[in-house]
Amino acid sequence: MLFICLGPRHWRWFAVLLAIDYVLLLLALAYAPAVSTVAPGDAAWRHQVAGQVLIGALTVNALLIVYALTALRRTEQALETANRQSETLLATLLPERIAAQLKAAPDRTIAERVDRVTVLFIDVVGFTAAVRDVAPERVVAYLDRLYTEFDHLADVHVVEKIKTIGDGYMAAGGLDGSAAIGAAAVAGFALDVLATVDRQPALGGRRLQVRAGLHIGTATAGVIGRRRLSFDIWGDAVNLAARLESAAKPGEILASDAVARVLADRFAFSPPGATLIRGVGEVTTAALRGPIGDGPGAMAC
Repeated sequence: MLFICLGPRHWRWFAVLLAIDYVLLLLALAYAPAVSTVAPGDAAWRHQVAGQVLIGALTVNALLIVYALTALRRTEQALETANRQSETLLATLLPERIAAQLKAAPDRTIAERVDRVTVLFIDVVGFTAAVRDVAPERVVAYLDRLYTEFDHLADVHVVEKIKTIGDGYMAAGGLDGSAAIGAAAVAGFALDVLATVDRQPALGGRRLQVRAGLHIGTATAGVIGRRRLSFDIWGDAVNLAARLESAAKPGEILASDAVARVLADRFAFSPPGATLIRGVGEVTTAALRGPIGDGPGAMAC
């Protein structure tokens, strides 16, 4: 009982008190008379005292068991809550299949090469100038509302959000190996993003637009960090998509020729042309216009 009351952190006090109890018990056994004023030679009285001792011991043990089981249940509930929170956090930070790999082998390096991944970079045009004289609370509220809608659209189109970079947004599709399906999903997502931004209220007296770059190619995907896990992708597909975004006009989704060829039967593109990309040279590009008909790839509501 003393151990439970004091708690494991105070085990030294418990050990001292337990030693004192043992000494007093041994002294009583050695020197206390069998019959005296305190312990009269009365068998009935002794029987009554023994019964009370047994009842008291049973009661104390029962209370200890109830206390222990209650504490155990509270601990189990706390662990269940912590586990649910961990699951939610992993689902927020990592794609589902990557989170499953991490849970199965926490110490293993998670990395993979994807031959045909579609990468999308989105940038809010003029954001820095628009927020120059806007209160920080309004800026954060605007971005939170906007990116929350982006996240919802990513779920609708089954697109993986990779990260936000300032006022930029990066997403990818086809990380599971389904290149054509992933490309169509990212294209539909990008078109819905443009429509969503057009519906947003003005910020700092300006109605903002976005521009986007879209490319399909080879990339390396993996999880980095220990304190703050981060799932990211690297490679030529990422670099070219980022440069296409920089070369795009406001309100335009500039796609590489590789994307236009993969999606030619599902999406409409502007006539191809040559775009000068810094560090790369001339690249054949086309602007994504919209889905063809009402088939797969049409924009979600």
